[in-house]
Amino acid sequence: MARAVLPTALGLTLGLICTSCGSDRSVEAVLAQCPPVDLVFAMDTSGSMEDEAAALCTTISGVEQSLRDRGLDEIRTTLLGITETDTVTETGDTGTPDFSCLTNTVYRVAGGDGTHHPQVPGNAPPETTFERRPGEFRTVDGAELDPFADEAEEYWAAAAAILADDFDWRPDPAMGPPTVRLVVTISDESPQSGADDCFDVDDLAVDNAIDVAVDNGVIVSTIIGEGSDQDACVRKKGEDLARGTGGTSIFSRDAATDFPPALFDIVVDACRQRAK
Repeated sequence: MARAVLPTALGLTLGLICTSCGSDRSVEAVLAQCPPVDLVFAMDTSGSMEDEAAALCTTISGVEQSLRDRGLDEIRTTLLGITETDTVTETGDTGTPDFSCLTNTVYRVAGGDGTHHPQVPGNAPPETTFERRPGEFRTVDGAELDPFADEAEEYWAAAAAILADDFDWRPDPAMGPPTVRLVVTISDESPQSGADDCFDVDDLAVDNAIDVAVDNGVIVSTIIGEGSDQDACVRKKGEDLARGTGGTSIFSRDAATDFPPALFDIVVDACRQRAK
């Protein structure tokens, strides 16, 4: 495990923990030898994530092009919200164009349709449910906002497990050409409870996501947003999930500045992992 501080374009610093940052192989050499990359984002669409969503939507195409320019032959990117493709708030605001690049949801990838709520694979905590619980009123002027548990849009550990098991990955290396299977979660709250603090259920959710990802040959990297600035445990959970799957964990204070170099390095590090 190598810990590094990555300089950004504005001379700021981006907290980065990765599994192979210490490699002396050039980026060009790593990318030229990298198998095709399946890159899947799982985005928390709660209102506090608008800056991160805007940064993702405005920078991802440029990051993809930079990776190709430096030698990566093929990358297929999928941008998902966890339960929604836009934010839903208690005031009835259905979101802003900041979330416009999200094309589907992790929930629907797993077969959810608003009535049928899918199960999280593996040994997820019993508390993991997408269905709104009794007493959780998600309405404005009598109209339902969504059918989900209040914190479900922030289930980033569950999202990682679902994608590892249920996403339409290209063939397993044993069945066809090898690919890099990479999930990137983006949130600023704890991985299961959706809170500013962490609880036993968050540990269980991360442990389960690690097990499911490893079983499916999936690397999980995590981006923890600035909303968690005072929540060291949230950043620690992101590091735990990344470390357990061979991924990279990033704590971003300024998404617009941090995301371009961070997303680039997440892919490069995943390529290094697969080359081992």
